[in-house]
Amino acid sequence: MVLDKYSDIVDEKLIELILDGNKDALNTLINRHKDWIFNVAIGMTGNKHAAEDVTQEVLIKIVTKLSTFKFKSSFRTWLYHIVKNHIYNMERKAKEYHFSSFEKHKSFLENLKDDDFEYDNLVEREMLIEETKIECMLGMLLCLDRDQRMIFIIGAIFGVDSATGASFIETSEVNYRKKLSRARNDLKGFMQDNCSLVNKNNKCKCVKKTKAAIQMGYVDPNDLQFTNKHYSKIKDIVSKNDVTIQDVIIKRIQGLFKDNPYSIFETKEFSELMSIM
Repeated sequence: MVLDKYSDIVDEKLIELILDGNKDALNTLINRHKDWIFNVAIGMTGNKHAAEDVTQEVLIKIVTKLSTFKFKSSFRTWLYHIVKNHIYNMERKAKEYHFSSFEKHKSFLENLKDDDFEYDNLVEREMLIEETKIECMLGMLLCLDRDQRMIFIIGAIFGVDSATGASFIETSEVNYRKKLSRARNDLKGFMQDNCSLVNKNNKCKCVKKTKAAIQMGYVDPNDLQFTNKHYSKIKDIVSKNDVTIQDVIIKRIQGLFKDNPYSIFETKEFSELMSIM
């Protein structure tokens, strides 16, 4: 394993090194922040491939604009604004049109026929059910407008404090907290009325929707966006901690976008950015 000699250096010092032409420092800065950018992007787009494109675009903007950083605020604050402005100004992605309201999402779920889901490989079966769960959860996020969605992601998922969040969204702390509360209540209300993960009396169960989701092309067993690349990591966690695979899956659902061992981010190399410097 190659150690990163710049891993303990703060962002602002890394930027000074980068502006002096140090490409190793640039690599450290990119690797330090790309996971966060991706996880915001996937919550905002609902699709791994779209989020990878957004992450690439944002990283290129960061690299090309580093010389404009004035060191008057933290780099993370500066980064927040670039991410927000890029996402707010980009064209709506396909899934944003599909899941544009909670009413549409409810109709979508009702149109997925309930059916028993049998699969020869029990582990793959659990992965496909989880994939369906994650797709549905991302669809719920997309039912929020972009402002609410961004606030929920940074406030409820990443736990950014209201002062930082308000600065990021460029609003007052009072308004930020109101919007965050509204987003939480909207999601909670929808899940309470429809999702059996929250209310076991609800009819909509992921295991009953998985077969239809596969048949209609919403989940592709040959191109799993969120589970396929992480099974080896799950097996490691299971063997080391004496827990079941289902325990791990539940934790991943609960911590979907958080920085933990169940992160959905698949590390990518952004070596092409090095050529910009």
